[in-house]
Amino acid sequence: MIKKYLKNKFTIIIPLLFLTDITILLDIPILRQVLGFLCFTLIPGFLIVHVLRLDELKTIEKFVLSVGLGVAFLMFTGLFINNVYHAFGYKTPLSTYSLMISFSIILFLLIFFAYKRNENNYAIPKLNLKNFTGKNMFLIPLTFPFFSIFGTYLMKTTNNNIVIIFTLLLISIYVILITILNKKVSSQVYPVAIWAISISLLFMYALRYNYLPAGSDVIIEYRTSLVSLKNLYWSISSVRTAVNSCLSIGILPTIYQSLLNIGLFNVYKIIFMILASFIPLNLYLLFNKYINNISAFLSSLFFAFQYGFMYYITNIRTSIAILFFSFSLMILFSKINEIKKRILFIIFIVSVIVSHYSTTYITFIVISSLFLMTIVTKNIKKIEIKRGVTATMLILFFVLIFFWNSQVTVAPFTAGLKFFEETFRTMSEIFIIESREVGLQRAMGKGIQGIPETINLIVYYISFIFVGIGSIYSLIRYKNSEFDVEYLLLMFISLIILSLMILIPYVAAGYGITRTYQQMLVILAPTFVIGGNILIFKFLKSQYVMHIILGVLIAILITNVGGVYQIFGEPHSVIFNSKGYQYEISYIHEESAIAGNWLKDNMVKRAKICADVATGGSRGKLALQGIYASKVFFKHNKTYFEERLCDHAYIFLSYQNVVNKEVVVNFWKSEGWKRNIKEYLYLLNGKSKIYDNGGSEVWI
Repeated sequence: MIKKYLKNKFTIIIPLLFLTDITILLDIPILRQVLGFLCFTLIPGFLIVHVLRLDELKTIEKFVLSVGLGVAFLMFTGLFINNVYHAFGYKTPLSTYSLMISFSIILFLLIFFAYKRNENNYAIPKLNLKNFTGKNMFLIPLTFPFFSIFGTYLMKTTNNNIVIIFTLLLISIYVILITILNKKVSSQVYPVAIWAISISLLFMYALRYNYLPAGSDVIIEYRTSLVSLKNLYWSISSVRTAVNSCLSIGILPTIYQSLLNIGLFNVYKIIFMILASFIPLNLYLLFNKYINNISAFLSSLFFAFQYGFMYYITNIRTSIAILFFSFSLMILFSKINEIKKRILFIIFIVSVIVSHYSTTYITFIVISSLFLMTIVTKNIKKIEIKRGVTATMLILFFVLIFFWNSQVTVAPFTAGLKFFEETFRTMSEIFIIESREVGLQRAMGKGIQGIPETINLIVYYISFIFVGIGSIYSLIRYKNSEFDVEYLLLMFISLIILSLMILIPYVAAGYGITRTYQQMLVILAPTFVIGGNILIFKFLKSQYVMHIILGVLIAILITNVGGVYQIFGEPHSVIFNSKGYQYEISYIHEESAIAGNWLKDNMVKRAKICADVATGGSRGKLALQGIYASKVFFKHNKTYFEERLCDHAYIFLSYQNVVNKEVVVNFWKSEGWKRNIKEYLYLLNGKSKIYDNGGSEVWI
């Protein structure tokens, strides 16, 4: 009986694989997408986990690790297929048949090796929900993604935000209940709750858009992915940019589109959001090694409730890189065999390298600093440290960065040199607030207007104080800390990096304080709960410490979804409104997209295009169609709307210009960001309207 189960455990994958291949060949809707994603994302990682015999890990850890290894498998195997097949004369190596056949053959081999390596492994995972409370707390969060999807659908079709508001209230109430009833809740409930909450928040933003949010890097990423998808072949020479050097953009979207036939927009809005939703779950498993279930749960939610996480749709390559970064730390602090640990650590570190260059540089700084500080700490403090990062691993990390970024792809290395050059050049501007990026200026209180922004800033500062106090307290009492010395050193390194981001102007402007803070929270998130405990218990003597921390956590969620603006009657957040700042600068209407396609097909080659700030530029609404509007008729509070600027140029009027009679004049400020179109109508004097679909117009 046991032997039969063992055979079924792996051989059952064979008919599943055949069924998946059939659904792909016959292009059966829904089944192709569901089975294709599960089969080619989860099963490769599942088999690799069993080939390595990671018996020290819990079932949930094996499952989550399977996701990370599966995505890495797709990228690296896809790169191998891409280069080798093309070298032998096959011009479209990333086509459906090529990928399906190649992946299926490799999976058959992995099935064989996994079976041979696990002939005596008979463990069957069980779900342990002892009571009525535990069962309900397990089932309730499974409804969150459905409410989130339905709520965004209602917003797009009827502008009704009641379901979205209900979903956020339900999530908040659930988090409160699970915190209060934590002693009655099975530990198996927390991972499910974290994943369900995370994917729901990601979908609220990502699925809100018909296309993709304008004004963000995802527009450039999408345009880059289209090149590989069109050619069914990735080559750095096809688009010589730093973005195309990222396999998370160059190869991974094409693989998913070829296998699933889901549409590239949906690969970005659905598949990549599903992958990103595993980051908080991964962090829970990491934190749970040191702190109890409820503290690890709240810490992972602190990460998930950040604006930088919920809006991952704006920067896909960063989200994939941080996913692998979190896996590398999970492995580094796991209790698995050292050889296996190094193999997996290298896999995930290399995955970071090929996913995003900037995240790679930050990761290298973190890992190399950790290596050096473990040596110094061990020699000076005589502290016993298990050095997870060795000199060999660090050298290999550096060599791979140099090889990939400077020899293979080149563009990221050039961008990195420019970054360091500008960083040193702006060192003299340390004390000038205006020299910093807009987001950091606002964090320092500059340009804050109105009660909602003031409340938001207060909530942010409370969370920063919690993190700061928690980090310092953990470092001071290192001898009695729950965390490994190596983890405490990572906390210290993270604080230093964030401090440099604040002090050195170009560091934050070049990479972004939000992205850096989000990456450092992979390490620092537990200090939010620790700091809250210390601050409240030591100074306020409250017996309801966890409840106050919970209140701050819910306030962070409300703040980052734009709830404070909504409470005060200001239409700011795109998830609640079909008007207002965020919606108008980032939402691409159907009429504008159709007009953009018409202009692309009918315009004179190399002609100039004139549009407003939100529509023009490399990240504007027109960029989605591959059109670069190099001229804008108002920008950053300086008038550039002389007639000669738009003379002999197409003037593109978007949905907002035509229907709402407004022009976006400033992309970075939520106050004074628009003006009436009447101020610019004189630009149309002497020009003719050549296209009009009722929502967008083209003049020349």
